[in-house]
Amino acid sequence: MTSLPPSPAIERSTLRWDAEEDGVTLLPLVFPRGLGWRRTDDPDSLEIFLPEGRWRRIKRANWEPFLEAFSARQPLPLVLAHARAALPHRSAPQVKFLLTRILGSLRRWDVAEFEIPSPEETLASRYKVVRELGRGGMGVVWLARDERNGAEVAIKHAWNAMGPLARRDRILREEHRLMELFDHKGIVKARDAFEHDGRYHLVRDFLPGVALTKMGRTRQSDPALRRRTLRQVADIVDAMLDAGYFYLDLKPSNFYIDDDGEVVLGDLGMCKPYKAPLREVSGAISTLSYAAPEMFEKSVTNERGLVYALGLMHWEMVMSARLKPKTPPARLLAALPTGMEPVERASLEQALAADPAARHPTVAAYKATLE
Repeated sequence: MTSLPPSPAIERSTLRWDAEEDGVTLLPLVFPRGLGWRRTDDPDSLEIFLPEGRWRRIKRANWEPFLEAFSARQPLPLVLAHARAALPHRSAPQVKFLLTRILGSLRRWDVAEFEIPSPEETLASRYKVVRELGRGGMGVVWLARDERNGAEVAIKHAWNAMGPLARRDRILREEHRLMELFDHKGIVKARDAFEHDGRYHLVRDFLPGVALTKMGRTRQSDPALRRRTLRQVADIVDAMLDAGYFYLDLKPSNFYIDDDGEVVLGDLGMCKPYKAPLREVSGAISTLSYAAPEMFEKSVTNERGLVYALGLMHWEMVMSARLKPKTPPARLLAALPTGMEPVERASLEQALAADPAARHPTVAAYKATLE
C-alpha cells in the first residue's frame, strides 16, 4: 500500500477566537481529507483542521461577525447569515454545510454548549441532577433524582447543535405527546415537563438497561435471546403502526434491554403519522445507515422499509458488528455465518432482500418468522 506523502508544515492562521477563556484556531490540512479537530497543549484551546482547498477559499474571509454572533450564543440562522456575508462567493448550502460541521464539532467538545447543570443543581425545585447520560443531534439527557419520591428519572432538553432551537423544542414537545399517546410496555413513559433556561425539558422514566449496541457479544450469540429481543423490537414498531405512526429512527441505540431481557424504546423523537388505508409515508425513513436501498432513489416507503431496517438490526446482532452505510444487501448476506439456524437465516435473508416486493409484507409477518 502506498503511504501518504508527509504533511507539509502547517502555518497557523491569524484567525483566533477567544470567548469565555476557550480558544479556537483554524488550520489548513492536506491529509487526511475531511474536517478534523483536536485538543492542544493549552487546555483552553481547540484546533480545527480544514482541507487545503477549502482553507484557501476561506482564510481571507472576514469572520469577525460570525465569531461575535457565535460567542454571544445568537440563533444559528443569524450566525449562518454572518457566515454567508463572509463568504459571498459560496452558495448558501455550501456555507451552511461548513458552518454546521464546525459548530457541531465545537459542541461535541463542550466548547460551545449551553452550561450543563452541576450535580448540586436542582431543576424545577424538584429534580436533583446526578450526571449526564448522553447527547445526540437532537438533545442532551441527564440522570436526575425526583426529590419528592426518590425515583431516578431522565431529563431531556433540546440543544441547537445544527438547527433552530425552537424547532427542536417543538419536536421534544411532540415526543412528550407521543409518550402519553402510546400505551405499550415497551415504550418509555413520560413523567413530567417544565421550562428552564428558556428551553423545554421532558422528564421520562429512567431506563436502567443498556442500549442494544452494548448488549454484549455473549448475549447476542444466544439465538433464543436474539430472536426474543428482535420480536420485542418488532412488536414495539408494530404497536406504533397500529396507533397510526411510522417510527423513523429505527436503530439499536434507541432500544434498551435490561437483565431480564425486556426491551424498551427510549427515544420517540422521529415519528410520522400515515394516512389509512395505506401504511406508507413520504420522506426519508430511519437513520441513513438503516435506510432501505429504495429510500436513496425515491421518497415514499411502506412497511417493507421498516422490515429492512429490522433486518439490518438482526444482521448486526448475528455478526456482533456494526454495518457500514449503504452496504449492498448481497454483501451483507454473503457475510452471514454458515452455522446459523435455517429458519433464522431464511427470515434474515427475506428481510434484507434488495427488492422490496420480496421482503416480508408487514412488520408483523417478519415478527412471526422469529417465533
